[in-house]
Amino acid sequence: MSIDERLRAGLTANTAALTPALSDELDAFGHRIRRRRRTRNAIYILASVSVVAAVSLWAPKTIEGLRERSLPSDRSSVPSPAPTPTPLSSLPEGSAVVPGRYAGEFPSTTRSGEGPLAVVTVPSGYLADGASGVFVDEGGFRHLDLWTVSKVVEDPCSGPVYTDPGPSVQDLADALAALPVWKSTKPKPVTVGGYNGLVMDFDVPDPTPDGCGDQPYHWVDDQGGSQGIGPGKRQRLWILDVAGERVMILAGWFPAGGSDQAGVTPAQAELVGMAESTTFLVPPADSP
Repeated sequence: MSIDERLRAGLTANTAALTPALSDELDAFGHRIRRRRRTRNAIYILASVSVVAAVSLWAPKTIEGLRERSLPSDRSSVPSPAPTPTPLSSLPEGSAVVPGRYAGEFPSTTRSGEGPLAVVTVPSGYLADGASGVFVDEGGFRHLDLWTVSKVVEDPCSGPVYTDPGPSVQDLADALAALPVWKSTKPKPVTVGGYNGLVMDFDVPDPTPDGCGDQPYHWVDDQGGSQGIGPGKRQRLWILDVAGERVMILAGWFPAGGSDQAGVTPAQAELVGMAESTTFLVPPADSP
């Protein structure tokens, strides 16, 4: 059974279980800064040349029997099933994303194929960036990305020494907020797709301190992967507990005109809206 068929079967089988839930640019940088900076090891080489095989291994464990909470609806009417999301992993990297609903992965080697999927409604103008994100280069770089953070750096400038912040949403938010150099806001409670967590801004100063370089260290996932950043990049993080799994949604952009620009552009607000309207595909609560 194909991924599309498994998505359709999982969502159709659980339509009756839908429950309502709550629903925010590298402008002239000279080169595009991509979202991830991966270590070059055999895992990634095999993954890059075996996309079809990876998809086939992932699909059976994550699609069949998954349940999606619905967005708020008019209680006076019977909600109709949402369109079946297309896996982001099925799109060629860098290809134009047709507007619609897409299922993205939170990468993890320890729980590969077992974690939740994020369902994101992508408007026009975005390009595919693998199984876990989308991005836009035109008009200033911005991207939406999915993460499972494993460790947080001890010193953003001298790294890379990383430690486990602890298992909870609060643990990770507190560890990131405590990092020097980074410009952070106090984490605040948030609900996305019916699941609770914390939201915070996590911005790169411009300029960065002397001796720190243009890309201060921050976190890694359990594959040792991190993201490419640069001075003046703005980021909003939604750190959530989704059915017992700690995950992160990241919206990042470079402000047009430099880091001294006030406010958020409509394009950046669109990106934040995509994150805030994310829903999730998770196994039914009574699954073993």
